[in-house]
Amino acid sequence: MISKIKQRTEIKKQKVKKKQKIKKKERVNKKRLAWFLVIVTVIALALLFFSFKEQILGSLNIFSSEFKHNNITWHKEKFENLTLWTTPLSIYRISENKTYLWTIYLRNDPRKLDKISVDIIDMPSKKLYVAFDGSVFHCNDTMISAWTLGEFFGVLGINASGAVTDAELLDLSNISNGLEEKVKTCADAKEDANVVLLKEGKGEKSRIYQDNYCYILEIANCEIIEVSERFILGLIDIMREDNLTSNE
Repeated sequence: MISKIKQRTEIKKQKVKKKQKIKKKERVNKKRLAWFLVIVTVIALALLFFSFKEQILGSLNIFSSEFKHNNITWHKEKFENLTLWTTPLSIYRISENKTYLWTIYLRNDPRKLDKISVDIIDMPSKKLYVAFDGSVFHCNDTMISAWTLGEFFGVLGINASGAVTDAELLDLSNISNGLEEKVKTCADAKEDANVVLLKEGKGEKSRIYQDNYCYILEIANCEIIEVSERFILGLIDIMREDNLTSNE
């Protein structure tokens, strides 16, 4: 009799634990889905923002100093409590035969970003997925990184969309609203639809490299903004070689 009571008690405990695990998983999945939706929204808004940014920040400028780095003239500027490194660029879009004037704003000194190795050979396609691996969701500046990349791709006229690397990050098993198309890895990268993958690196140093149609940003110590900005500078170097941008 006592043995049966113990058995029933143990079964109840297991059921309670199972329910707790399910509820915990649901909370985590909801949080991840929220993160993803924010990333998608941030990138979409950033694509449209570049034309308004300069008039907003221009009114806040307090202090500026100038220096040259890699044949680009940079300005260290103080916007109230925020220090940024800026430079004006002329961006030429071949598809439109049109030049856009744009000022890049970095949160990090471009001279210090040189420590991050970059090995990329060409520009992304006009359709692009910016895929965030779950390993970088805990980094505080993930949203700023999404915004920074989204704005830059908007300037280039690239149709960039936010994505994640694993369907389980969003618990898509019961979702049928099109989010399944937002799961991308390097295996999905194609000539006409490249992928930029942001993930946590295995080593102690961040690095950026290209694997066919996939651009891989390996992030160490949550240097997600630093790596994103270094990636942008790497693309600008390629554009300068192809005479698609200038600092004049």
